[in-house]
Amino acid sequence: MSRASSDREADAVFPLRGFAAELGIRIADWTDGIPHLALDLRPEFLNRNGAVHGGVIMTLLDSACSVSGCRYVDGAIVGRVVAVSITVNFIAPATSGTLHARARLRGGGSKLLMTEGEVTDDDGRLIATASGVVRRIEEGAR
Repeated sequence: MSRASSDREADAVFPLRGFAAELGIRIADWTDGIPHLALDLRPEFLNRNGAVHGGVIMTLLDSACSVSGCRYVDGAIVGRVVAVSITVNFIAPATSGTLHARARLRGGGSKLLMTEGEVTDDDGRLIATASGVVRRIEEGAR
């Protein structure tokens, strides 16, 4: 499978847009059909308990699970998907460093795909898991 060799190369072929881009989520790697997204934590991502807000983690998982429904072919992302449902389980708090999200397809048909994802910290500690359903968007559709 194709592999993005650096954060800069991955961002060049698939710049995230909108809210994910505003947060700073980026594709750090894509190996064997599994996208690896990364997010450098900033103080404004913390909740009043000093841990990363669940909405930030959910957005990272939503992005990873959605991107897993696309394909990485010859240095470009092919296809578009939208999340239909995502269930997130928060396992441990994160407070600093970089969060890493990976997601993979687990089944589905021509339009609906089942996906699983996880977020870990820099030490590989499991922060959250997700399972979800994404729907392929036909080209030209909004």
